[in-house]
Amino acid sequence: PAPKKRGSHKDHAAAETGKFVSEGAIRTMKSAMDEQTKEIEQLNRQMETDREVTKTAIVAIGKFADSKTADYQRLVHEMSLVRAENDALKRRVDKLSASPAPSPP
Repeated sequence: PAPKKRGSHKDHAAAETGKFVSEGAIRTMKSAMDEQTKEIEQLNRQMETDREVTKTAIVAIGKFADSKTADYQRLVHEMSLVRAENDALKRRVDKLSASPAPSPP
């Protein structure tokens, strides 16, 4: 069998250094990914909070609109009643104006 060549001490040191640098880079990347994950989770929580606030606002706006619609319908109804009353008063005035004046005794 042929004798095995052993790598030099330099080769071994370079490999160890490369391994150390790679492990450091991996730790740095993992740390950065963990930080990004935390940021994404925070953004997701904020979006969920914003979504709930938006839903609440939409419900409140809907209730307000319904209330204003009911107010408007009530006012339209009251206006029609007032208009009918005014028309009746006008007819009475017209009738009274058309009738002959009573003669003095």
